[in-house]
Amino acid sequence: MDTRTDEQKIRGILPVRWGGELREVPTLKRGASRIWRERLPGALTAVGTVNVDGFASFASLGNLAGDTMLDLILEYDQSRVLGDREWIDAHVDDEEIYAAFRGMLEVAYPFVGDVRGILAEIRGMGLFSPSPLPTSTSTPSPSGDSRRKK
Repeated sequence: MDTRTDEQKIRGILPVRWGGELREVPTLKRGASRIWRERLPGALTAVGTVNVDGFASFASLGNLAGDTMLDLILEYDQSRVLGDREWIDAHVDDEEIYAAFRGMLEVAYPFVGDVRGILAEIRGMGLFSPSPLPTSTSTPSPSGDSRRKK
């Protein structure tokens, strides 16, 4: 859910806590936002392809995810108010990077919060529930014939 004030929305800015300061990142307009959104699946897919089988690979995944988020943040920040990578590496912590990325996603996909709310309402009314998992433990027939005898 977009947590910006009406004034911030009117001004077209996203407030970001960055290196202990409050910065105002201009929001992307429709065309630039479309290009940025088209870049997301490919960038985030690379993060999802890492095989996590131990602490070292988990740490590697964290580094890749953080670097990927920062790359996307720098692409979003076309005005360069957030600084360059060298300054960011020296002054910005990972929580600030994650919070800025979430804020950018909220602006780029303003309807997501509504979809979540609608799904919660539907579940609450009992109109939607996941299908139960099959409970049968029978094995297939050796002949491959799965018809039941009458």
